Amino acid sequence: MTVDQLFQIAKDQNLYWAEKAIKNRAEHLAKYTDGIFHKIDSRLEYMSQAINCGFDWVETPEGNQYWANVRRELWQHEHFFEKHHS
Repeated sequence: MTVDQLFQIAKDQNLYWAEKAIKNRAEHLAKYTDGIFHKIDSRLEYMSQAINCGFDWVETPEGNQYWANVRRELWQHEHFFEKHHS
């Protein structure tokens, strides 16, 4: 899946961070027309990966720590689920 697809799934699931992630991604892609955030947009499996590579955390109103916490929560949930449901 792509970053945008994963963010849309998060929005559909009413995850608290989804709207902010979608907005930050759109603003980042509009500001930077080339670079890693454009190129890393496929073959993602987890929402934590989408958060990790969707936009530059430092440039967001929420800041680096907010997104680091979101990613950590997602990663823990994803890997707990994978470990117990494989």
